[in-house]
Amino acid sequence: MSHFADETWFDYVRNLLPPDQKQAMTTHLNEDCAECNERYNIWKRVFDTVTRESRYAPQPSDVTRVTAAFEKYQRSRRPSTGVLATLVFDSLHNAAPAGFRSVLAHARHLLYEANNWTIALRLKAEPGNQVSLVGHVTQTGASSVTEGSDLEVTVSRGDTLIAQTISNNVGEFDLEYQNLDALRLRLRFSDEHGLEVDLPAPEH
Repeated sequence: MSHFADETWFDYVRNLLPPDQKQAMTTHLNEDCAECNERYNIWKRVFDTVTRESRYAPQPSDVTRVTAAFEKYQRSRRPSTGVLATLVFDSLHNAAPAGFRSVLAHARHLLYEANNWTIALRLKAEPGNQVSLVGHVTQTGASSVTEGSDLEVTVSRGDTLIAQTISNNVGEFDLEYQNLDALRLRLRFSDEHGLEVDLPAPEH
């Protein structure tokens, strides 16, 4: 039996899929596929958490002032090619329902936001001190991330490149890298624009 990927379920719970694909996935859920029902419930909970947290958002004027001050500080201390995304969900720190803890224990699910961008990541420890990363970046109101172009994705440690790949035209990507500290994920749209994420370890 074929299963749907995490990033597809994430789009499903946000109602971003074409009607025919959404119907196919609904039918698949109704067939009691245990694996896909687990993935659906995980991402449904992520989406519900983010939606609930958005009700407590600060005033836009306060955000503007703080963001401006923070960006000025960031520019003064390090070179930057993108906006540093904010962590809004981490399966390691957000308790999961008892039925799904065994699933989350094998991989760390994270959700980041920056302006109108969302980055969903799944980190999993692999043999040989390696990390497997699967990601999906989306933009509110856009059918594709880069309008038909691929997105450059890199993992670096300071000025040292650790791993790199290219996303598909809907913002999906995956790569593997050595489990080190102080790693940064960079998503580059152009020479002037991009997103950045400080990567944690897979399970701690």
